[in-house]
Amino acid sequence: MNDVMSRRGFLGVSAAAIGGVLIGCGSDDSGSGGSSSGDLPKRIKIGGLAAVSGAAAAFGESALNSWRLAVDEWNDKGGVFGDGRGLIDLEIVDDRSTPEQAVEGMARLARDKDVLAVMGVEPSPATLQASTEAERQRMPYINVASLEATVNTRGLTHSISTSTTANVFLEEYVKGMRELLDAQGVKPQRVAFVYENQIVGPVYKRHWDKVGAKLVGDWNVVDAIGYNPTSQDLSPVVSRLKSARVDLPLMVSYVQDSILLVKAMKTLDYVPLAISGAAGGWETDEFADALRSDSNHVICAGYYSPDLDIEETRRFVKAYTDRYKTVPDGVAASAYNGAYALFGALQADRVGQRDGVLDAMRKVNLEIGKPGMIIPQGVKVTQTGANEAARPTLFQWMDGKKQALLPQEYATAKPKIPRPGWDALT
Repeated sequence: MNDVMSRRGFLGVSAAAIGGVLIGCGSDDSGSGGSSSGDLPKRIKIGGLAAVSGAAAAFGESALNSWRLAVDEWNDKGGVFGDGRGLIDLEIVDDRSTPEQAVEGMARLARDKDVLAVMGVEPSPATLQASTEAERQRMPYINVASLEATVNTRGLTHSISTSTTANVFLEEYVKGMRELLDAQGVKPQRVAFVYENQIVGPVYKRHWDKVGAKLVGDWNVVDAIGYNPTSQDLSPVVSRLKSARVDLPLMVSYVQDSILLVKAMKTLDYVPLAISGAAGGWETDEFADALRSDSNHVICAGYYSPDLDIEETRRFVKAYTDRYKTVPDGVAASAYNGAYALFGALQADRVGQRDGVLDAMRKVNLEIGKPGMIIPQGVKVTQTGANEAARPTLFQWMDGKKQALLPQEYATAKPKIPRPGWDALT
């Protein structure tokens, strides 16, 4: 497949997926039920469960773009098993960004006996339901993007995660901010944890309550502020930070609320040592586009940064950009990383049928820089199915582009700490 779809064109096609209708990619000659040794199949079928429509459709689009790119790269090399064996057919089901459709979609894919495994990119509630249904259906489920830690802590045996977790994201975000400030010889006097309190924010808050004091060390934490992410006015949150003289807010939020927080900071002339946030909205292009120069020097913890000083990451970014005419976002990178981990596991263990996929995935130990491994620090799957190697990247926005700050060995820039005042950003 060498098609290039605009987002509008993509979503127009995705309307066909409403109600769980499959969107196929590749030949109809699947023949996927081959042996794991000897008589390897000519074609294998991999399912993709993604939010192609609904609230998380932009993330689904990014994932599908990367999956299609990865499939074509493997097929162009002769398939998973080589010499035209193990050519991949990708079968997509739209979960419409809802848990109910995620369950229906997983069941539909599981009923297709040719489907070896299902890769998933869904919001956390849908991921939880999809993983539960995968267990019931005994379908190997590869979570390639969700940060929901309980996917691999509930005793489920059919779910593997190639992405990291919200807990690791929070820990690495706070430790990264500490590293960046220490390197500049800057110590905050008053720290606050700010989080949306309706969606995934409470997960971060529970972990903050558990490990926050250890993470910040001798920093003085004075407040934890939760807010409703549907609010159209977050100036009360910023006013509270300013009146409490907080000089380092550590924030977890989605797209619109992260934008509103920064806008309120400018309106109220609130200038902390650094403005930063973890995952969610902070790493999206929409964030930078909405704020323009006001996003400069905002530090984010995200899946990756496209300028990471890693040859394999540069190769992926170029291939994705050439094909889709846009720079891949964090979900695109995470989906690509996960697809390569799955296809590599099938290749290594010569798995051509559903039985054997999970055992093959639990052997995965791929370092950053190996083929398809574009996110620090690669994929190393534990016996519970978690990826213990994955770490977020810290980057800063500058003129609408991401600049990698951490891990230090892959960095391309240095942060501006303390952050300049608002008038100095234009």
